[in-house]
Amino acid sequence: MAIMPYPDDREDEPVQLTLSEFIQEGVGYYNRLGRSDNDDLTFLKFILAGRRGLDLDKQRTITLNVTQAEPDILRATTTRDYDSLIGTTRTLPYLVPLTVWPIPSFRDTLKMSNHVTSVAYDRNGNAIHVPMHSIPNLTLGKVTNRSAIRVFFPRMYPVLESKKIPTPDLESIYNRCLCPAIRGLMPNQATHWPPNYRTAMETSQDRTGRLHLGSLDIPAHVLHDFCRSYLNSLENLGDRFKDAYFGHELRGWKAATVHNLDWDADEPVELGAAHEHVVALEDLTRVLDMEEINQEQWLIDVGLEFRVPGMVVTWRTLGHEALAHFLLPDLDDPGRALLRSKKYYVDHQMHFKDLAGFRWSPGAHSDIFHYIQAYTTEKAISYQLHNGIFSHRKPSELLSKKLSTKLISDLEQQSEVIHTCTGDAEVEADDRRPHEGCARLEVRVCLANVHHTLACFPRNLLNQTVVQIPARYWWYFKWLRLAAIHNVLTNLHNAPSKDRSSDSSLALGAMMIWILNGAHRTPVHHLLALAK
Repeated sequence: MAIMPYPDDREDEPVQLTLSEFIQEGVGYYNRLGRSDNDDLTFLKFILAGRRGLDLDKQRTITLNVTQAEPDILRATTTRDYDSLIGTTRTLPYLVPLTVWPIPSFRDTLKMSNHVTSVAYDRNGNAIHVPMHSIPNLTLGKVTNRSAIRVFFPRMYPVLESKKIPTPDLESIYNRCLCPAIRGLMPNQATHWPPNYRTAMETSQDRTGRLHLGSLDIPAHVLHDFCRSYLNSLENLGDRFKDAYFGHELRGWKAATVHNLDWDADEPVELGAAHEHVVALEDLTRVLDMEEINQEQWLIDVGLEFRVPGMVVTWRTLGHEALAHFLLPDLDDPGRALLRSKKYYVDHQMHFKDLAGFRWSPGAHSDIFHYIQAYTTEKAISYQLHNGIFSHRKPSELLSKKLSTKLISDLEQQSEVIHTCTGDAEVEADDRRPHEGCARLEVRVCLANVHHTLACFPRNLLNQTVVQIPARYWWYFKWLRLAAIHNVLTNLHNAPSKDRSSDSSLALGAMMIWILNGAHRTPVHHLLALAK
Protein backbone atom coordinates (compact mmCIF):
# COMPACT_ATOMS: atom_id res chain seq x y z
CA MET A 1 0.00 0.00 0.00
CA ALA A 2 1.42 3.39 -0.99
CA ILE A 3 2.09 5.78 1.89
CA MET A 4 0.21 9.05 1.41
CA PRO A 5 2.19 12.14 2.43
CA TYR A 6 0.84 14.29 5.22
CA PRO A 7 -0.96 17.18 3.43
CA ASP A 8 1.37 20.00 4.42
CA ASP A 9 4.61 18.02 4.26
CA ARG A 10 4.89 19.47 0.75
CA GLU A 11 4.79 23.06 2.03
CA ASP A 12 7.50 25.17 0.41
CA GLU A 13 7.61 27.90 3.04
CA PRO A 14 7.34 26.47 6.56
CA VAL A 15 7.34 28.79 9.58
CA GLN A 16 10.75 28.81 11.27
CA LEU A 17 10.83 29.41 15.02
CA THR A 18 13.66 29.78 17.49
CA LEU A 19 13.54 27.65 20.61
CA SER A 20 12.42 30.59 22.74
CA GLU A 21 9.60 31.41 20.30
CA PHE A 22 8.50 27.78 20.24
CA ILE A 23 8.47 27.60 24.06
CA GLN A 24 6.48 30.83 24.45
CA GLU A 25 3.85 29.75 21.92
CA GLY A 26 3.73 26.21 23.33
CA VAL A 27 3.22 27.42 26.92
CA GLY A 28 0.37 29.60 25.67
CA TYR A 29 -1.34 26.54 24.16
CA TYR A 30 -0.63 24.53 27.31
CA ASN A 31 -2.39 27.12 29.47
CA ARG A 32 -5.58 26.60 27.43
CA LEU A 33 -5.60 22.81 27.86
CA GLY A 34 -8.95 21.44 29.00
CA ARG A 35 -11.06 24.34 27.73
CA SER A 36 -12.15 22.48 24.60
CA ASP A 37 -11.20 19.56 22.40
CA ASN A 38 -9.90 22.02 19.80
CA ASP A 39 -7.62 23.69 22.35
CA ASP A 40 -6.24 20.29 23.36
CA LEU A 41 -5.66 19.27 19.76
CA THR A 42 -4.00 22.59 18.95
CA PHE A 43 -1.50 22.00 21.76
CA LEU A 44 -0.80 18.39 20.77
CA LYS A 45 -0.29 19.10 17.07
CA PHE A 46 2.02 22.02 17.80
CA ILE A 47 4.20 20.25 20.39
CA LEU A 48 4.32 16.75 18.92
CA ALA A 49 3.86 17.25 15.16
CA GLY A 50 5.08 20.80 14.56
CA ARG A 51 1.79 21.98 13.08
CA ARG A 52 0.15 25.34 13.74
CA GLY A 53 -3.64 25.33 13.34
CA LEU A 54 -6.26 22.63 12.85
CA ASP A 55 -7.63 23.29 9.36
CA LEU A 56 -5.63 21.07 6.99
CA ASP A 57 -5.97 23.67 4.23
CA LYS A 58 -4.66 26.50 6.39
CA GLN A 59 -2.35 24.99 9.01
CA ARG A 60 1.37 25.63 8.71
CA THR A 61 4.40 23.43 9.25
CA ILE A 62 6.74 24.55 12.01
CA THR A 63 10.49 24.07 11.71
CA LEU A 64 12.46 24.55 14.89
CA ASN A 65 15.93 26.04 14.46
CA VAL A 66 17.31 25.38 17.90
CA THR A 67 20.69 27.03 17.26
CA GLN A 68 19.29 30.18 15.62
CA ALA A 69 19.81 33.44 17.53
CA GLU A 70 22.02 31.77 20.14
CA PRO A 71 25.14 33.96 20.61
CA ASP A 72 28.68 32.65 20.43
CA ILE A 73 30.30 31.55 23.65
CA LEU A 74 32.78 34.25 24.65
CA ARG A 75 34.13 32.37 27.64
CA ALA A 76 33.44 28.97 29.14
CA THR A 77 34.54 27.57 32.46
CA THR A 78 36.57 24.58 31.34
CA THR A 79 37.76 21.74 33.56
CA ARG A 80 39.75 18.60 32.93
CA ASP A 81 39.48 15.31 34.82
CA TYR A 82 40.28 11.60 34.84
CA ASP A 83 37.50 9.06 35.02
CA SER A 84 38.05 5.33 34.48
CA LEU A 85 41.37 3.50 34.76
CA ILE A 86 41.44 0.02 33.21
CA GLY A 87 44.23 -2.54 32.97
CA THR A 88 45.11 -6.23 33.02
CA THR A 89 47.91 -7.96 34.91
CA ARG A 90 49.06 -11.28 36.29
CA THR A 91 49.74 -9.49 39.58
CA LEU A 92 47.80 -7.54 42.20
CA PRO A 93 49.77 -4.25 42.18
CA TYR A 94 48.10 -2.50 45.12
CA LEU A 95 49.41 -0.54 48.10
CA VAL A 96 46.18 -1.00 50.06
CA PRO A 97 44.24 -4.07 51.25
CA LEU A 98 42.16 -6.03 48.77
CA THR A 99 38.57 -6.62 49.86
CA VAL A 100 37.51 -10.07 48.61
CA TRP A 101 34.04 -11.60 48.24
CA PRO A 102 34.17 -15.33 48.99
CA ILE A 103 31.05 -15.70 46.82
CA PRO A 104 31.34 -13.55 43.70
CA SER A 105 28.16 -11.76 42.69
CA PHE A 106 27.07 -12.29 39.07
CA ARG A 107 25.74 -8.72 39.19
CA ASP A 108 29.35 -7.50 39.27
CA THR A 109 30.52 -9.75 36.42
CA LEU A 110 31.61 -7.70 33.39
CA LYS A 111 28.69 -8.32 31.01
CA MET A 112 28.40 -5.03 29.11
CA SER A 113 30.98 -3.54 26.78
CA ASN A 114 33.62 -1.32 28.36
CA HIS A 115 35.09 -0.60 24.90
CA VAL A 116 38.28 -2.53 25.70
CA THR A 117 39.65 -5.64 24.00
CA SER A 118 41.69 -8.28 25.77
CA VAL A 119 43.37 -11.63 25.17
CA ALA A 120 41.40 -14.85 24.79
CA TYR A 121 42.01 -18.13 22.96
CA ASP A 122 40.06 -19.72 20.12
CA ARG A 123 39.26 -23.42 19.83
CA ASN A 124 42.64 -24.06 18.21
CA GLY A 125 44.49 -22.46 21.11
CA ASN A 126 45.44 -19.30 19.17
CA ALA A 127 45.63 -16.04 21.08
CA ILE A 128 43.07 -13.51 19.83
CA HIS A 129 41.87 -10.10 20.97
CA VAL A 130 38.14 -9.93 21.69
CA PRO A 131 35.85 -7.51 23.58
CA MET A 132 36.73 -7.83 27.22
CA HIS A 133 33.13 -8.34 28.34
CA SER A 134 32.84 -11.44 26.11
CA ILE A 135 35.44 -13.35 28.16
CA PRO A 136 34.06 -15.42 31.09
CA ASN A 137 34.98 -13.66 34.33
CA LEU A 138 34.18 -13.30 38.01
CA THR A 139 34.61 -10.47 40.49
CA LEU A 140 37.32 -11.18 43.04
CA GLY A 141 37.11 -7.97 45.05
CA LYS A 142 37.79 -4.25 45.24
CA VAL A 143 40.29 -1.74 46.63
CA THR A 144 38.09 1.40 46.65
CA ASN A 145 34.34 1.94 46.66
CA ARG A 146 34.10 2.35 42.87
CA SER A 147 36.52 -0.32 41.74
CA ALA A 148 36.36 -3.90 40.57
CA ILE A 149 39.13 -6.50 40.38
CA ARG A 150 37.97 -9.38 38.24
CA VAL A 151 39.50 -12.69 37.21
CA PHE A 152 39.27 -13.47 33.48
CA PHE A 153 39.44 -17.00 32.08
CA PRO A 154 40.54 -16.65 28.44
CA ARG A 155 40.61 -20.43 27.84
CA MET A 156 36.88 -20.59 28.63
CA TYR A 157 36.08 -18.13 25.84
CA PRO A 158 35.35 -20.75 23.12
CA VAL A 159 33.71 -23.14 25.58
CA LEU A 160 31.15 -21.11 27.54
CA GLU A 161 28.33 -19.28 25.78
CA SER A 162 27.56 -17.33 28.96
CA LYS A 163 29.99 -14.99 30.71
CA LYS A 164 28.80 -16.53 33.98
CA ILE A 165 31.16 -19.05 35.53
CA PRO A 166 29.25 -22.31 36.27
CA THR A 167 28.57 -23.05 39.93
CA PRO A 168 30.73 -26.24 40.01
CA ASP A 169 33.68 -24.17 38.76
CA LEU A 170 33.02 -21.46 41.37
CA GLU A 171 33.03 -24.19 44.00
CA SER A 172 36.38 -25.54 42.78
CA ILE A 173 37.89 -22.05 42.67
CA TYR A 174 36.93 -21.34 46.28
CA ASN A 175 37.70 -24.78 47.71
CA ARG A 176 40.98 -25.44 45.87
CA CYS A 177 42.38 -21.95 45.12
CA LEU A 178 41.05 -19.09 47.22
CA CYS A 179 40.61 -20.82 50.58
CA PRO A 180 43.94 -22.72 50.54
CA ALA A 181 45.80 -19.50 49.69
CA ILE A 182 44.27 -17.76 52.71
CA ARG A 183 44.97 -20.70 55.00
CA GLY A 184 48.59 -20.83 53.91
CA LEU A 185 49.29 -17.08 54.18
CA MET A 186 46.91 -15.94 56.93
CA PRO A 187 46.10 -18.97 59.12
CA ASN A 188 44.59 -16.91 61.96
CA GLN A 189 42.38 -14.87 59.62
CA ALA A 190 41.41 -18.04 57.74
CA THR A 191 39.23 -18.93 60.73
CA HIS A 192 36.97 -16.03 59.71
CA TRP A 193 36.44 -17.52 56.25
CA PRO A 194 33.82 -20.19 55.49
CA PRO A 195 35.54 -23.62 55.24
CA ASN A 196 34.11 -24.35 51.78
CA TYR A 197 31.93 -22.87 49.04
CA ARG A 198 28.77 -24.70 50.08
CA THR A 199 29.06 -23.40 53.63
CA ALA A 200 29.66 -19.89 52.31
CA MET A 201 26.46 -20.12 50.25
CA GLU A 202 24.35 -21.51 53.07
CA THR A 203 25.50 -18.94 55.62
CA SER A 204 24.97 -16.08 53.17
CA GLN A 205 21.29 -16.84 52.54
CA ASP A 206 18.40 -15.53 54.59
CA ARG A 207 15.18 -17.46 55.17
CA THR A 208 13.79 -16.35 51.80
CA GLY A 209 16.88 -17.58 49.96
CA ARG A 210 18.18 -14.09 49.25
CA LEU A 211 21.97 -13.76 49.31
CA HIS A 212 23.72 -11.28 51.60
CA LEU A 213 27.31 -11.37 50.45
CA GLY A 214 30.00 -10.62 52.97
CA SER A 215 33.61 -9.61 52.37
CA LEU A 216 37.01 -10.18 53.93
CA ASP A 217 40.29 -8.28 53.55
CA ILE A 218 43.73 -9.35 52.37
CA PRO A 219 46.49 -6.96 53.55
CA ALA A 220 48.63 -5.24 50.93
CA HIS A 221 51.85 -6.90 52.07
CA VAL A 222 50.31 -10.35 51.46
CA LEU A 223 48.98 -9.66 47.94
CA HIS A 224 52.13 -10.72 46.07
CA ASP A 225 52.22 -14.18 47.66
CA PHE A 226 48.44 -14.52 47.51
CA CYS A 227 48.44 -13.76 43.79
CA ARG A 228 51.13 -16.35 43.05
CA SER A 229 49.35 -19.06 45.10
CA TYR A 230 45.93 -18.27 43.63
CA LEU A 231 47.02 -18.30 39.98
CA ASN A 232 49.16 -21.44 40.41
CA SER A 233 46.19 -23.25 41.95
CA LEU A 234 43.98 -22.17 39.05
CA GLU A 235 46.48 -23.66 36.60
CA ASN A 236 46.16 -26.99 38.41
CA LEU A 237 42.36 -27.07 38.07
CA GLY A 238 42.53 -27.95 34.38
CA ASP A 239 43.04 -26.51 30.91
CA ARG A 240 39.99 -24.22 31.05
CA PHE A 241 41.48 -22.35 34.01
CA LYS A 242 44.95 -21.83 32.56
CA ASP A 243 46.35 -18.39 31.68
CA ALA A 244 43.84 -16.58 33.92
CA TYR A 245 44.60 -12.93 34.59
CA PHE A 246 43.25 -10.00 36.59
CA GLY A 247 41.24 -7.15 35.11
CA HIS A 248 41.34 -3.89 37.06
CA GLU A 249 38.74 -1.16 36.76
CA LEU A 250 38.67 2.04 38.82
CA ARG A 251 35.61 4.04 37.81
CA GLY A 252 33.76 7.22 38.73
CA TRP A 253 36.69 9.51 39.55
CA LYS A 254 35.59 12.60 37.59
CA ALA A 255 34.78 14.84 40.54
CA ALA A 256 37.68 13.58 42.66
CA THR A 257 40.27 14.41 39.97
CA VAL A 258 38.82 17.59 38.44
CA HIS A 259 41.33 20.37 37.73
CA ASN A 260 41.44 23.61 35.78
CA LEU A 261 42.25 23.96 32.11
CA ASP A 262 43.46 27.36 30.95
CA TRP A 263 41.91 27.22 27.51
CA ASP A 264 42.39 30.96 26.99
CA ALA A 265 45.81 29.98 25.73
CA ASP A 266 45.84 27.96 22.54
CA GLU A 267 49.15 26.46 23.62
CA PRO A 268 49.60 23.52 26.00
CA VAL A 269 49.00 24.40 29.62
CA GLU A 270 51.60 26.17 31.69
CA LEU A 271 53.48 24.87 34.70
CA GLY A 272 50.77 25.56 37.31
CA ALA A 273 48.05 23.73 35.41
CA ALA A 274 50.46 20.92 34.55
CA HIS A 275 51.09 20.52 38.27
CA GLU A 276 47.33 20.14 38.78
CA HIS A 277 47.33 17.39 36.12
CA VAL A 278 49.96 15.46 38.08
CA VAL A 279 48.33 15.89 41.47
CA ALA A 280 44.93 14.84 40.15
CA LEU A 281 46.43 11.71 38.59
CA GLU A 282 48.17 10.86 41.84
CA ASP A 283 44.80 11.03 43.62
CA LEU A 284 43.50 8.36 41.24
CA THR A 285 46.56 6.10 41.24
CA ARG A 286 47.58 6.35 44.89
CA VAL A 287 46.23 2.83 45.54
CA LEU A 288 48.48 1.39 42.82
CA ASP A 289 52.12 0.37 42.96
CA MET A 290 53.04 2.24 39.77
CA GLU A 291 56.40 0.47 39.50
CA GLU A 292 54.56 -2.84 39.13
CA ILE A 293 52.42 -1.91 36.12
CA ASN A 294 53.15 -1.28 32.46
CA GLN A 295 51.57 2.09 31.72
CA GLU A 296 51.45 1.28 28.00
CA GLN A 297 49.00 -1.52 28.80
CA TRP A 298 46.66 0.48 31.03
CA LEU A 299 43.93 2.76 29.68
CA ILE A 300 42.58 5.94 31.23
CA ASP A 301 39.65 8.20 30.34
CA VAL A 302 40.51 11.90 30.13
CA GLY A 303 37.65 14.39 30.00
CA LEU A 304 36.98 18.06 29.34
CA GLU A 305 33.81 19.83 30.44
CA PHE A 306 32.62 23.22 29.17
CA ARG A 307 30.17 25.27 31.27
CA VAL A 308 28.44 28.62 30.73
CA PRO A 309 26.35 29.96 33.67
CA GLY A 310 22.62 29.59 33.12
CA MET A 311 23.06 27.47 29.99
CA VAL A 312 22.96 23.92 28.75
CA VAL A 313 26.10 23.65 26.64
CA THR A 314 25.74 20.88 24.10
CA TRP A 315 27.31 19.55 20.91
CA ARG A 316 26.55 20.62 17.36
CA THR A 317 25.95 17.73 14.97
CA LEU A 318 27.92 19.57 12.29
CA GLY A 319 30.84 20.03 14.69
CA HIS A 320 31.81 16.37 14.90
CA GLU A 321 34.18 16.60 11.96
CA ALA A 322 35.97 19.60 13.49
CA LEU A 323 36.50 17.59 16.69
CA ALA A 324 37.94 14.73 14.65
CA HIS A 325 40.39 17.14 12.97
CA PHE A 326 41.44 18.49 16.38
CA LEU A 327 41.98 15.06 17.91
CA LEU A 328 43.59 13.36 14.90
CA PRO A 329 45.57 16.09 13.10
CA ASP A 330 48.02 13.62 11.52
CA LEU A 331 45.29 11.73 9.69
CA ASP A 332 44.79 12.72 6.04
CA ASP A 333 41.05 13.36 6.41
CA PRO A 334 39.87 12.78 9.99
CA GLY A 335 36.35 14.06 9.28
CA ARG A 336 35.85 11.61 6.43
CA ALA A 337 37.26 8.76 8.51
CA LEU A 338 34.80 9.59 11.28
CA LEU A 339 31.71 9.83 9.09
CA ARG A 340 32.51 6.66 7.13
CA SER A 341 33.36 4.57 10.20
CA LYS A 342 30.99 1.75 11.14
CA LYS A 343 31.84 2.43 14.78
CA TYR A 344 30.70 6.06 14.71
CA TYR A 345 27.37 6.47 16.49
CA VAL A 346 25.45 9.76 16.56
CA ASP A 347 23.48 10.43 19.76
CA HIS A 348 20.66 12.82 18.88
CA GLN A 349 19.22 14.88 21.73
CA MET A 350 15.42 15.09 21.99
CA HIS A 351 15.25 14.30 18.25
CA PHE A 352 16.95 17.59 17.35
CA LYS A 353 18.86 17.10 14.13
CA ASP A 354 21.21 19.99 14.92
CA LEU A 355 22.20 18.76 18.40
CA ALA A 356 23.97 15.46 18.92
CA GLY A 357 26.87 13.92 20.74
CA PHE A 358 28.67 10.87 19.40
CA ARG A 359 30.69 7.78 20.25
CA TRP A 360 33.54 6.52 18.12
CA SER A 361 36.09 3.73 18.27
CA PRO A 362 38.78 4.96 15.81
CA GLY A 363 40.48 1.56 15.54
CA ALA A 364 43.20 1.63 12.87
CA HIS A 365 42.70 5.38 12.37
CA SER A 366 44.53 6.19 15.61
CA ASP A 367 47.40 4.77 17.66
CA ILE A 368 46.54 7.15 20.51
CA PHE A 369 42.78 7.12 21.02
CA HIS A 370 40.99 3.88 21.82
CA TYR A 371 37.57 5.45 22.31
CA ILE A 372 36.07 8.93 21.95
CA GLN A 373 32.72 10.21 23.13
CA ALA A 374 31.00 13.58 23.35
CA TYR A 375 27.84 14.07 25.37
CA THR A 376 26.00 16.54 27.60
CA THR A 377 25.91 16.20 31.38
CA GLU A 378 22.22 17.16 31.61
CA LYS A 379 21.51 13.47 30.93
CA ALA A 380 22.49 12.79 34.55
CA ILE A 381 18.97 13.86 35.56
CA SER A 382 17.36 10.93 33.74
CA TYR A 383 20.25 8.43 33.62
CA GLN A 384 19.32 5.39 35.72
CA LEU A 385 21.12 2.06 35.95
CA HIS A 386 18.21 0.71 37.99
CA ASN A 387 14.64 0.20 36.83
CA GLY A 388 13.22 3.64 37.66
CA ILE A 389 10.80 6.23 36.33
CA PHE A 390 13.17 7.20 33.50
CA SER A 391 13.76 3.65 32.29
CA HIS A 392 13.48 2.83 28.59
CA ARG A 393 9.83 2.18 27.75
CA LYS A 394 8.24 -0.28 25.31
CA PRO A 395 5.07 0.18 23.24
CA SER A 396 3.82 -3.17 24.57
CA GLU A 397 3.28 -1.49 27.98
CA LEU A 398 0.28 0.26 26.46
CA LEU A 399 -1.47 -3.06 25.85
CA SER A 400 -1.86 -3.69 29.58
CA LYS A 401 -4.09 -1.52 31.78
CA LYS A 402 -1.80 -2.17 34.75
CA LEU A 403 1.41 -1.31 32.88
CA SER A 404 -0.08 1.72 31.15
CA THR A 405 -1.34 3.03 34.52
CA LYS A 406 2.21 2.72 35.87
CA LEU A 407 3.63 4.39 32.75
CA ILE A 408 1.29 7.38 33.11
CA SER A 409 2.17 7.65 36.82
CA ASP A 410 5.90 7.57 35.94
CA LEU A 411 5.30 10.30 33.34
CA GLU A 412 3.78 12.52 36.01
CA GLN A 413 6.82 12.02 38.23
CA GLN A 414 9.15 12.69 35.29
CA SER A 415 7.31 15.93 34.62
CA GLU A 416 7.78 17.03 38.23
CA VAL A 417 11.51 16.39 38.00
CA ILE A 418 11.87 18.17 34.66
CA HIS A 419 9.76 21.14 35.82
CA THR A 420 12.03 21.51 38.82
CA CYS A 421 14.95 21.79 36.39
CA THR A 422 13.28 24.77 34.67
CA GLY A 423 13.80 26.79 37.86
CA ASP A 424 10.10 27.68 38.03
CA ALA A 425 8.88 24.90 40.33
CA GLU A 426 7.60 25.85 43.76
CA VAL A 427 10.14 24.02 45.88
CA GLU A 428 11.96 24.84 49.08
CA ALA A 429 15.32 26.05 47.88
CA ASP A 430 17.44 29.14 48.39
CA ASP A 431 18.43 29.17 44.73
CA ARG A 432 15.92 28.13 42.06
CA ARG A 433 18.01 28.75 38.98
CA PRO A 434 17.46 26.50 35.95
CA HIS A 435 19.56 23.37 35.99
CA GLU A 436 22.65 23.77 33.81
CA GLY A 437 24.42 21.22 31.62
CA CYS A 438 28.01 20.94 30.41
CA ALA A 439 29.29 19.67 27.10
CA ARG A 440 31.71 16.83 27.90
CA LEU A 441 34.43 15.42 25.65
CA GLU A 442 36.00 12.16 26.87
CA VAL A 443 38.79 10.13 25.30
CA ARG A 444 40.46 6.88 26.27
CA VAL A 445 44.25 6.69 25.93
CA CYS A 446 47.18 4.73 27.31
CA LEU A 447 48.13 5.80 30.82
CA ALA A 448 51.61 6.65 29.50
CA ASN A 449 50.07 9.40 27.29
CA VAL A 450 47.80 10.93 29.89
CA HIS A 451 49.61 14.23 30.51
CA HIS A 452 49.66 15.17 26.81
CA THR A 453 46.01 14.34 26.21
CA LEU A 454 43.44 17.18 26.03
CA ALA A 455 46.01 19.47 27.62
CA CYS A 456 44.57 22.41 25.67
CA PHE A 457 41.48 23.24 23.65
CA PRO A 458 41.69 25.93 20.93
CA ARG A 459 39.42 28.90 21.57
CA ASN A 460 38.25 29.06 17.96
CA LEU A 461 37.12 25.42 18.08
CA LEU A 462 34.63 26.00 20.88
CA ASN A 463 31.91 27.71 18.84
CA GLN A 464 32.44 25.37 15.90
CA THR A 465 31.59 22.37 18.04
CA VAL A 466 29.22 23.44 20.84
CA VAL A 467 26.24 25.74 21.30
CA GLN A 468 24.78 27.30 24.43
CA ILE A 469 21.03 26.94 25.00
CA PRO A 470 19.31 28.85 27.83
CA ALA A 471 18.73 26.15 30.43
CA ARG A 472 15.17 27.31 31.12
CA TYR A 473 14.17 26.84 27.47
CA TRP A 474 15.95 23.48 27.29
CA TRP A 475 13.97 22.00 30.16
CA TYR A 476 10.69 23.64 29.14
CA PHE A 477 10.90 22.02 25.72
CA LYS A 478 11.32 18.63 27.36
CA TRP A 479 8.55 19.38 29.86
CA LEU A 480 6.08 20.41 27.13
CA ARG A 481 6.81 17.21 25.21
CA LEU A 482 6.14 15.13 28.33
CA ALA A 483 2.89 17.03 28.95
CA ALA A 484 1.69 16.33 25.41
CA ILE A 485 2.67 12.64 25.60
CA HIS A 486 0.87 12.34 28.95
CA ASN A 487 -2.29 13.80 27.39
CA VAL A 488 -2.24 11.36 24.47
CA LEU A 489 -1.46 8.29 26.56
CA THR A 490 -4.14 9.18 29.11
CA ASN A 491 -6.72 9.42 26.35
CA LEU A 492 -5.61 6.09 24.91
CA HIS A 493 -5.73 4.52 28.36
CA ASN A 494 -9.31 5.72 28.94
CA ALA A 495 -10.57 4.75 25.49
CA PRO A 496 -12.74 1.63 25.00
CA SER A 497 -10.79 -1.57 24.39
CA LYS A 498 -11.88 -1.89 20.76
CA ASP A 499 -10.62 1.64 20.04
CA ARG A 500 -7.28 1.06 21.80
CA SER A 501 -6.62 -2.01 19.66
CA SER A 502 -7.19 -0.28 16.31
CA ASP A 503 -4.23 0.08 13.95
CA SER A 504 -4.22 3.86 14.26
CA SER A 505 -4.30 3.76 18.08
CA LEU A 506 -1.48 1.21 18.23
CA ALA A 507 0.61 3.31 15.83
CA LEU A 508 -0.12 6.49 17.80
CA GLY A 509 0.89 4.82 21.07
CA ALA A 510 4.12 3.50 19.56
CA MET A 511 4.95 7.00 18.29
CA MET A 512 4.42 8.44 21.77
CA ILE A 513 6.81 5.89 23.26
CA TRP A 514 9.33 6.73 20.53
CA ILE A 515 9.15 10.46 21.38
CA LEU A 516 9.20 9.76 25.13
CA ASN A 517 12.35 7.64 24.96
CA GLY A 518 13.97 10.23 22.69
CA ALA A 519 13.38 12.91 25.30
CA HIS A 520 15.84 11.21 27.63
CA ARG A 521 18.23 9.15 25.48
CA THR A 522 19.42 8.56 21.94
CA PRO A 523 17.22 6.25 19.82
CA VAL A 524 18.36 2.63 19.68
CA HIS A 525 20.63 2.08 16.69
CA HIS A 526 18.29 0.01 14.52
CA LEU A 527 15.71 2.83 14.75
CA LEU A 528 18.04 5.75 14.10
CA ALA A 529 16.66 6.16 10.58
CA LEU A 530 13.41 7.43 12.12
CA ALA A 531 15.31 10.42 13.54
CA LYS A 532 16.48 11.62 10.14
